[in-house]
Amino acid sequence: MVAVRNFIAIVMMAFAIVVVAPVTGVFAHAELKSSEPADGMVATTPAELTLHFSQNLITAQSWVAIRDSQGGDTQLKVAFDANDKKLMKATTPQLQPGTYTIRWQSLSADDDDFATGSYKLIVLNPDGSKPPGTEDNTGKVLTVIGLVIVVAAAAFGVWFMKLRKPAAG
Repeated sequence: MVAVRNFIAIVMMAFAIVVVAPVTGVFAHAELKSSEPADGMVATTPAELTLHFSQNLITAQSWVAIRDSQGGDTQLKVAFDANDKKLMKATTPQLQPGTYTIRWQSLSADDDDFATGSYKLIVLNPDGSKPPGTEDNTGKVLTVIGLVIVVAAAAFGVWFMKLRKPAAG
């Protein structure tokens, strides 16, 4: 019985370490450092997107696209700065108010590795209000997930403590 409890404790500790341990990515790729406009809202369609990367880019396989709320992608015409190989600019089409995902791919000239990523861009209505469907419920979802984890951990703790109590006799 003691061996079973020890095994369960070890499994739960291993699970906790895996879940709680911070996930660290490999930073040896040309990652997006900043963008203009930045992740978030803009009043009108920007004339261009400027993306700043952490490493020099290979232009032939680095790109930017805009995905609309229906999932349709528009590949953007990109230009690269001859003096700054970490800089990519993309001309944007006229966008209607709504939520867009700016998707990018970079190929690093420094280590020949691909990186991909995305960020949100919300084009506001002409009156400055948010278009429908731009609500972000991420905080609510994470709160519910956190509460479920806490309740499950408490239930496990109660169950585990009952296993440890010697039988009354």
